[in-house]
This record gives sequence, C-alpha cells and structure tokens, in this order.
Amino acid sequence: MLVGFGHNIITPQKGKIPIAGSLKVRYVDIVHDDIFATAMYCETKDTRIIIVSLDICHPTKELSKDIFLETKKVIEDLKENELIICGTHATGYCSLSEKEPLYTGVGEDPSKGNSMAEMRRYISVNVADAVRKAVNEKRECTLNFSIGEILTGYCRRMVYKDKSVVMYGNPFRPDFLRQEYPDGGPGNYLYFYDKESCELLGIFALAPCPAQADESSSHITGDYWGVVRKKLSTHYGKEIKILTVCSAAGELSPHRVMKSEGRNSIDESGVESSERLGNIVADNIVYMEDKFIKSFTGDFDLKTCYKIVNFPVRKPNKAEISKTNDYFNNYDKNINDDSIRIDDRVLYEYVKKCLEQNLKYYKAPVFGVKIGEIMFFTAPCELFTEYSKRIVMGFPHNPVISMQLVNDCMGYLPTKEAIKGGGYSTHIFSALVSPAGGEKYVKTMLSLLNELKD
Repeated sequence: MLVGFGHNIITPQKGKIPIAGSLKVRYVDIVHDDIFATAMYCETKDTRIIIVSLDICHPTKELSKDIFLETKKVIEDLKENELIICGTHATGYCSLSEKEPLYTGVGEDPSKGNSMAEMRRYISVNVADAVRKAVNEKRECTLNFSIGEILTGYCRRMVYKDKSVVMYGNPFRPDFLRQEYPDGGPGNYLYFYDKESCELLGIFALAPCPAQADESSSHITGDYWGVVRKKLSTHYGKEIKILTVCSAAGELSPHRVMKSEGRNSIDESGVESSERLGNIVADNIVYMEDKFIKSFTGDFDLKTCYKIVNFPVRKPNKAEISKTNDYFNNYDKNINDDSIRIDDRVLYEYVKKCLEQNLKYYKAPVFGVKIGEIMFFTAPCELFTEYSKRIVMGFPHNPVISMQLVNDCMGYLPTKEAIKGGGYSTHIFSALVSPAGGEKYVKTMLSLLNELKD
C-alpha cells in the first residue's frame, strides 16, 4: 500500500474567527499555538482513501463540499467516497455555515470576524495543498498498530437519585448516584514506515477524547493535540506528521469531573489541562511505538465502503413548542430581557426553525475503511459510546476503531435512555437526530463493516 502524509497551518492570517466552548460565541485573533490540517493519502492498485484531520470544532456539510471541490483540483478524478474529513473538536472555526440544521445564530455577530465563506475558502485551499503534499510524498509502507492503555476521556454526565442527569454535574452532592457511562477507552496508534528505508512517515493517533481541555480560554489553539504535535516534533523531528482523530466520545471530555474540585481545579480546564493531557498522550505514543500488537510488512489490503444515510430528525415535544410560542408571542419584550438564559434562547430559535422547515430526515455520509485487519467506521456527529461499543463488539477478531465528527455534524447522537435523563448533550438543539437514528446508524455500520470483512 502507498501512503503519504502532508499538513498545512490553518491558523487565520488576518481577522477574527468564532470559537466554541460556550453557547455565547466568542471572536478571537489571539493565537496560543498554530492549528493544522493534516492529510493521510492511502492507495492500492484499485482503491484510494484520503483522511483529513482538522483542528476545528467540527466539519460541516458545506465545508466538506468546499474541501472536496478544492481537492479535485489536485486529484481530478477524486470521488466523494474517497475523502474523509474529521474535526478534533478544538474550539476554532465553530461557525462555518448558516445552512447547517443546528445553526441558530444566537449570540453571533458576523461583523466581528471573517465571513463564513472566507473561512471555508481558507481552510479548503490549505487542505487541498496538504493533500497535494501527501500525494507527492506517498511511498510503499509497512504498518505497526499499537493500543495505548491510557485514560483520556472522562464521563461528564452525572446521574442523581431522581434519575435526572447533569452535564458536568457535581458528584459530591448527597443525591449523586453514578456516572451515566464508563470513562473512555484506550488510544489507538498506527505507525507508517517507508518499506525500504524504515523511515517513519507519519502517525495516525486517535483518542476517545474531544480536544476541549482548553475550551474556556479565549484564544486559538489545537488544544491537547497541539501539545502532542509539539512534543512529537521534538522527539521525531519537526517534519513528522500526526493525523489526530477523536473516536466516539459523545458523553466524554478531558475534564475529570470525579476528581476532588472537579473541572474547576487549575489542571482541569485551560492551558494547564491541555498541557497535562497532551504530554500524557505524546509520551504514550512514543512509548508504544515498539510495543505493537499487529504488524503489516507485506502487501496488505485497503478496502472502503460508503453510504448516505437518511437519519430521522427529532421533533420538538409539546412543552418545547409551547415555550417557544410564548417566547415569540412576546418577542419585542423578551429579546431585551437579560433574565432569559442563552440556552433557552437557542432552544426557542431552534424549535422555531424546526417547525418552519419540518425536516423529516437529514442526509449524512458514513464511511467504513479496512487496512489489513484493522477496520474503521465514521460518525457524522458526537457519538455516544454505547452505539460505538455495539459496533465494535460485532467484530471480535478485528481491531475496530470509531471516528467521530466526520464530513458533517448532526450534533450529539445520544441514546433513548440518555435523552430521558436530560442534560445539555441530549437537548433537541444539541441533537438533531432521534434515538431511532442511533439504531439505524448501528445497523448500517454493522452491515457495511461486514461487507469489508468478507
């Protein structure tokens, strides 16, 4: 198999960009560390796949389309089913299209920063150039696969005795019952080497932890992956390429809520948090390089599959519709009422949008990839780990790796039980698709991966 890596800086060169980490959008031009687009190009005689990682909050449908069209200028016969675009959930570029289904515009002021079209254009041009570099650097490769037994993603949904759930809830309350789900699993690392020289070409590094350790800061950053990149550049040389990916982590975060003082302690949020986590991940990637569990040195297969899924859209309930109607019936008064929380305003704007558009289904792509024995599957959302584990456990004889926030973003994909408990990650304005969509997703991915297995 031929593999090549390329990367480009996508830190804005001028103007401000919107960053996530709060429902109230912030516009910043202060740079803590550069953010990157990294491309991995894979090719065999009859199959090709390109995986792109972006240090951004999430890719949108419109951004993915722009990147595809720009990359076709580099690879003229490129097909949509050959380009996987992942977001790490770093805070940068959180608003890239007004056409996205979850976009409400609440708290945004486009006059404060670069336009969405300008930002998409800048990212797309740099991604296409990173792909060009990867194509030019492609070589016959060998591959080692390691599993890093470190903990990076922690469950942030706390369940109480009345069965209610609070994101980042206080576990020291007298009525605390349990975490809703277990903490995240290990890291997965793929080390690609030149077949002749044995030179390390690049690393595919994946953790079940969104890049939001430093989400509270008002600067542009690659978060803990920026720390990883810097430390590995020191160890391997500055030209090393690291493709950074987040696996299913819908209910996970870098913040250790169960720790005394929780996410408010100094090493649980901000630069200190990203430094702590980034150093752990970087050290583990170096440590695990020669402790691989799978090695592919001869010819090995590359297989891919792709499908556009019609995900059933979640409908607002009667209470949400009633509150929305009350809000807009007195809109002139309510728009200036500082006592109305921003999350309530987002809810009302989103429900209004739902009722106006009356979407029944939302189309989004999913991918399956098989490299040797290793299988990958993608999710166009922040995927709750229960769904991921049901897919992974369907293939006991293969390493199976999930990749979330890929080519689109439908918000969270929570389970029916999680929605019943409540909490931010299950609110209708955070989760476009109904639990029936989660079941459809699992069934679809099991079917696609079985096709790759055969």
